[in-house]
Amino acid sequence: MYVSLGGLYSRLGRFDEARAAYQQAVDSAPGIPAGYLNLASLLRTQGQNEEAISALQRGVDVDRSQDGVLLSLADLYRTLGRLPEAMAAYHEAV
Repeated sequence: MYVSLGGLYSRLGRFDEARAAYQQAVDSAPGIPAGYLNLASLLRTQGQNEEAISALQRGVDVDRSQDGVLLSLADLYRTLGRLPEAMAAYHEAV
């Protein structure tokens, strides 16, 4: 529910409310990767890359088997030129 609400707020340009909804998704269901992925995506679009990394890392810490979260983390590291970290995350995901 919170992930959907966050998506709606994001589409409406209400980014603070979207962030709060995604955070609520993470807090209420930490084992579901969609909250971390959407929160990180929103943060990336706002240029808050370190916070996006933190959100994805929290998702990985909760459940290391979440390949989608690991791949998103690896992609973000690669985009930022942090290649050793990207390679480590890619290797863990496969």
